[in-house]
Amino acid sequence: MNIRNNICELREVKHFTLKALASELDVNISTLNRVENGKITQFKPHFLVKLSELLSCTIDELFRVQVNKEDLPLTKEQLYKELIATKDGRIKDLERQLKSEK
Repeated sequence: MNIRNNICELREVKHFTLKALASELDVNISTLNRVENGKITQFKPHFLVKLSELLSCTIDELFRVQVNKEDLPLTKEQLYKELIATKDGRIKDLERQLKSEK
C-alpha cells in the first residue's frame, strides 16, 4: 500500500466522497483525484496536516506501507543457515547418488 491507496481507503472509511474531502481540503476535486491516482506525489506540509486531521490519522500513517515479512531481506544468520542447509542437502544428495551408482 502507498499514500494514494491509503488516502482513498481512509477517505472511504470516514465516508467522505471525493468532492466532500476536496472541499474540506480547499482543493479542486480534480487535484484530489490526481493524488489518489498517483499523479501528484509531492505535497505541501499544510495539505498533509489538514488531510491527516480530516482522516483521523497521523501523517506517518498516510505514507505507511504494509510490508510482508517474506519480502524483507534475510539477515546474515538466516542467509548462512539457508546456505548451510542447501549445501548439506546437496552433499547428501550426491552421497546418495554415489551409493546408488555402486
